[in-house]
Amino acid sequence: MIGSILEQNGQFYAFLESSTINPAGLSLMGYYWYLELEENGLFKKKLWGKDNLSRLPGKHGMRGKFSGDRTCLILSPIFKNDDWKGKQKVLRLSDLVLIDLAMPRGYASFHVLDVWGNRAFLSDEKDKLVLCEMTLEQL
Repeated sequence: MIGSILEQNGQFYAFLESSTINPAGLSLMGYYWYLELEENGLFKKKLWGKDNLSRLPGKHGMRGKFSGDRTCLILSPIFKNDDWKGKQKVLRLSDLVLIDLAMPRGYASFHVLDVWGNRAFLSDEKDKLVLCEMTLEQL
C-alpha cells in the first residue's frame, strides 16, 4: 500500500506500508519502506525502512507522509509499544538522517501534520492547530 508519493526533479519516491493482515485492526505489517521508483512506477531502490516486521515480537507498523516542502518524511508509528513509544520522527531525505522530535512545552500530545522549512504544523487532532519553529540541536 502506498502511504505517500513524491515527485522531485523528475524522479518518483514512495513510502510503502504493506502486508497488513487486518486493515480494520491493523494487527500486523510486513514492512515499511521509503523507496525510489522507476518511471513506470515499479520498485527501483529501497532507501530506508524495515523488513520482516511480522517476525519481531509485538505489533509493529509505520505510516509515512512526505512534507509539503519535500525535504523530509514524517514518520508516525501505528502502535505505542515499539522502540519509538508511539512518538513521531522525521527522516531528512537529503541524507536519510532520522531526527527525534521534541515538542514544545504544553504540546507533548500534539502530532506533526506538516513541515515547511524550519516550521512545523502541529495539531491536537481535535480543534487546535499550531505553527512552531524548529531548531536542530548539534551534538
